[in-house]
Amino acid sequence: MHPLSHTQDGIIAALGSTADERRKWALRCLFEDKVLRQMSIAHVRKYGGNRQDGEDVFQEAIIVLDRKIRMGDFRGEGSIEGYFMGIVRWHWFNQQHKTGQSTRLAESRPEPPLSSNPELDYLLTERRELLEKLLQQLADKCRNLLKFYQLDFSMKEIAHQMGFANSGVAKKEAFLCRKRFRVLLERHPEITEK
Repeated sequence: MHPLSHTQDGIIAALGSTADERRKWALRCLFEDKVLRQMSIAHVRKYGGNRQDGEDVFQEAIIVLDRKIRMGDFRGEGSIEGYFMGIVRWHWFNQQHKTGQSTRLAESRPEPPLSSNPELDYLLTERRELLEKLLQQLADKCRNLLKFYQLDFSMKEIAHQMGFANSGVAKKEAFLCRKRFRVLLERHPEITEK
C-alpha cells in the first residue's frame, strides 16, 4: 500500500487549512514522497522527456494539486495518488503539445481518474470523447488556453504559458474562447443532455 494512503485525509485537511505549519507539513509529505516522484519521472521519460523534465512536472503537479484541494475540486472520493498522476499526465501532455512534441502522447491522451461506478464511467468517457471532438473544432490557441483553464491555471500562469502580454489579455482571450466553445455546445445539445 502506498504511504500516502494512510495520510490522505490528513493531507487534504492540512492543505485546505489556513494554518501555515499544517500546510507546510502536507506539502513536505508530497514533495518527499519517493513513489509519487518516481511515478512522475517514469511517466515523463516514457513520453519523451528526461529526468529533469520529470522533476519539474512533479513539482508543478504539487502546486496544481495544492490549488485544486484549496479550491475544493478534490474531495477525496478517489485516491490522492491517482488524482496527482492525472495532473502529471495532463501537465506533461500540455507541455508537449505546446512545444509541438506531442506525437507520442497524442495516441494516449490522459483522462481523469475513473470512479467506482462503471456505468457512470462509460457515460463520462463518452461525454469526454464528444467534448474532445468539439474542442478539435477550435483553433489551437483556444484549445490550449481552455486546457490550461480547465487545469485551474491562474490568468497570470496562462499568460506566461501562452505568451500573452499580461493576465488581462489572458482573461479576455479566455472569455472569447469559452464563448466560442459555448456556441459549439449549443449546436450539439446531445452533449449537455447526457
